[in-house]
Amino acid sequence: MRKKKILIISFSDQSKDPRVIRQIQALESDYHIETIGHKPYNGQIKHHSISRDVRNFVLRQIQKVLFFIHLHRGSSWMLTWYFKNQLKNLPHDFELVICNDLRPLPFAHHLAEICNAKLWSDLHEYYPSQITNTRMSRWMNKSYVNWLCKRYIAKAVYKTVVCNCVGDKYHEVFGIEMDAVITNATAYNELNEPCKNEGTIKLVHHGVATPLRELHHMLDMMQFLPSNFELYFYLVANYEDHKSYLNELKNKATRNKLAVTFMKPVPTQQLADELNQYDIGLFILPPVTHNYYCALPNKLYEFIQARLCIAVSPNPEMKSLVASYKLGVVAKDFSAESMANEVKLLTREDIRKHKMNAHNSAEELSFTANANLMRGMAESLVGKQDVTSN
Repeated sequence: MRKKKILIISFSDQSKDPRVIRQIQALESDYHIETIGHKPYNGQIKHHSISRDVRNFVLRQIQKVLFFIHLHRGSSWMLTWYFKNQLKNLPHDFELVICNDLRPLPFAHHLAEICNAKLWSDLHEYYPSQITNTRMSRWMNKSYVNWLCKRYIAKAVYKTVVCNCVGDKYHEVFGIEMDAVITNATAYNELNEPCKNEGTIKLVHHGVATPLRELHHMLDMMQFLPSNFELYFYLVANYEDHKSYLNELKNKATRNKLAVTFMKPVPTQQLADELNQYDIGLFILPPVTHNYYCALPNKLYEFIQARLCIAVSPNPEMKSLVASYKLGVVAKDFSAESMANEVKLLTREDIRKHKMNAHNSAEELSFTANANLMRGMAESLVGKQDVTSN
């Protein structure tokens, strides 16, 4: 007997990619999993390393020219050829190929054809909405991304996104129907109980210190709150622009004497336990892109597993989740003052009730439901886990 084989592709460090990790964890007990990416999830899953950077100078220049003049078919073919050459020993006996994100999709489609496998495209976000650094790169990126969407998404037999808002946009612009939504829900933390704080009301936010998210709105909010509120940031800054922005935030908090503390980041698997000591999980995310408008992020589910009351800006997916499960408050608009107006109305009893609602819905809103959905998808696409070997 042998398990059916699934190949998971992502152009990422899979040891730090929550989506890939969840896919592996959901499927590895029933299927033989192998991965393609920059770095492996762990040593137990067979991994095939790949670099998306074309190292050969001549090939790199050809790629730039093809990309610039919008010969996307040629550019895509060259990249597929380049990746294929890096994986000459890759077996061709996979029954299912799972492709994470849009850019690997031509290569994933090529492998699925070679293996005579089903292709599942987990797009996650709305790619035409992604921001790039320069006007030229935005112009080039928009054309290529739209071409990929039109040509390759429909080739997948199964297509998933992170929320309905994103799926609706793909349907509106490209006429493509998504098959399911797989949220960013995190693992169920069954040990957490809502923390009972009697002193100051502690707000917390964690994430990446990217200036694109305009985190300063949350810092500015503190000037509108009374002295019994404190804000704690757990911010990761791996790049120079992130480090610069983090220093900006710190300097602003010091200069304006705001009740803001910057904590040392903790590993993802420790977040729920670390955040449990706080009262309110906070997130203001101005809708500068369609993906930000549609945001239903990891941190919202991590707030739930930490059993926190939640305060969010009125992005429709976050607003709907918080309102449906009575998890906290939603600001009227995206300004610091609007959020402060909602937060300062919260009593200790309100916070306690919202924390209990998070506690009572934590299992339902955990990764458990998504794992069951993914196992059901895989079985519907390639059958039961075991088949008789030849």
